Amino acid sequence: MDHAVLQSCLPCLIALAVSLAVLVVLVKLSGARLCWRRLRELHRCEAGGVQSLAFVLTVPFFILILMFIVQVSQLMVGLVVVQYSAFAGARAAAVWIPAQIGDGSGIYGGHEVQNRLDWR
Repeated sequence: MDHAVLQSCLPCLIALAVSLAVLVVLVKLSGARLCWRRLRELHRCEAGGVQSLAFVLTVPFFILILMFIVQVSQLMVGLVVVQYSAFAGARAAAVWIPAQIGDGSGIYGGHEVQNRLDWR
């Protein structure tokens, strides 16, 4: 099951790696640096018009890439859940559905079959 999960999630992992690389390149190109002191004073500052324009032009792409990463992560979770549910369903069917149903009287080997399939 682990190999099948990794194989089905491989395109998502590649998309996730590419989007993270694009996100890093976008942050490097924007020249963004985290400075808490300047961030606290941002609402009072009126001198940074050019920086505000760069911020307004860069943030939509940044949010777009972040939302893409979240969406791919949700897709990967869905793929893992589908793979596990198929595995659990096949295992439950192998354990609970008898190999031979019998002659239809409900008696098989001296015991009554409780999980008999009706083919009517």
